[in-house]
Amino acid sequence: MAKQVNRKTIESRLTSIKESDPSKSWPDFPVQLMMFIRRNPALMQHIGFGGVTKSWRVLSSSKQCNSKATLPPQLDLSPAESKHKDQPEIFKIPFTEMWVGYWSCTRTRPVNYWHYWKHYVGCSQETMICKDASGLKYYVWDPIVNKPVWHLPDWDPNVPFKRAVLSSSLRDPCSKNPVVMVTTGISHPAFMMYRLAKMEHQWKKLDCTMVEPHCSRRHHMKFANAIGFKGKFYALSLQGTVAVTEVIDSEPRITALGAKRAVPFGTSRHFREYLLESNGEILLVFMISAQSVNVIDSVEIYKLDLHKLSWIRVESVGERTVFVGANCCVSVKASQVGCKRNCVYFSLHTCGGWRFFDMDGGSISEACYADSKCFTNALFWAESETEEL
Repeated sequence: MAKQVNRKTIESRLTSIKESDPSKSWPDFPVQLMMFIRRNPALMQHIGFGGVTKSWRVLSSSKQCNSKATLPPQLDLSPAESKHKDQPEIFKIPFTEMWVGYWSCTRTRPVNYWHYWKHYVGCSQETMICKDASGLKYYVWDPIVNKPVWHLPDWDPNVPFKRAVLSSSLRDPCSKNPVVMVTTGISHPAFMMYRLAKMEHQWKKLDCTMVEPHCSRRHHMKFANAIGFKGKFYALSLQGTVAVTEVIDSEPRITALGAKRAVPFGTSRHFREYLLESNGEILLVFMISAQSVNVIDSVEIYKLDLHKLSWIRVESVGERTVFVGANCCVSVKASQVGCKRNCVYFSLHTCGGWRFFDMDGGSISEACYADSKCFTNALFWAESETEEL
């Protein structure tokens, strides 16, 4: 049995979400988008993990160097990215009980699954990667059926854990051997991999002995960001080189490298990069900060040419809209969600709240939940959203 949710109820939700700490919830999307995901669980497959923040080692002006300069400008992970967190934050997941709950009942007694997923460390292909309090045991958690679907091998505490992604969805009938890949941010090992279908007992390590083509000191490549796409992995090195990684004959291998580095075109001191799937393509979104990492001054979007492994500047995302939060990102069709088309909504700002970058005009504006120019059908949701009693 269901009841209609009145306007006061929806306004209360909007206020509570707006005033809440976004760093404590996953996904940290606006409430309107959360409602849409609630009614359309298939969108979970396209939710990506949060971005990676990088900073230039040298002044940004040196990127525009003269023809005699031979050393490319170098990048570092920002301190918040490079710090290894032994005790990650506990996230609240604001879906309904039919999506994620604390308890699952068996015939004999209730079993508390909270300890499996309260330490959330990533999401990929509509699943979540979680770890327990010990930091050694990791799980692939399905938020739709509300339980761990794979118990991963124990993790080596001496290896950093940066980002976990899946090669394909567990619900994809064409995917027979999905693989979990973890980027470490170091070169030895550069990746850790585990094939779910093979029920292996340990992670496979993949060292990277390839020299970073955009590093002046000839260091080996290091990876901190990646995305799984159609059975392959596309990883970005610290210096912006894209690498394709596959499992061939049961062994993980780096099979191809892009020639050009992926960095923002505009001048910046810091930037945060997001990898996500959008309408069958891989997008790279740069949230650019000219000075403070807490203030976004501009946004750039690129798409990956899968054949040439080159990044192409995107001037418009058409009828779609991109949402990027502190811990997640997603591309949606604007008309379905009721938000402004051809925009990038983001919450990465020292003043809090959501803003949007209009790709038509290149301007940044504040996004108000009840503002018709931002979310055109918020009142429709207020009249049509239902709850189970």
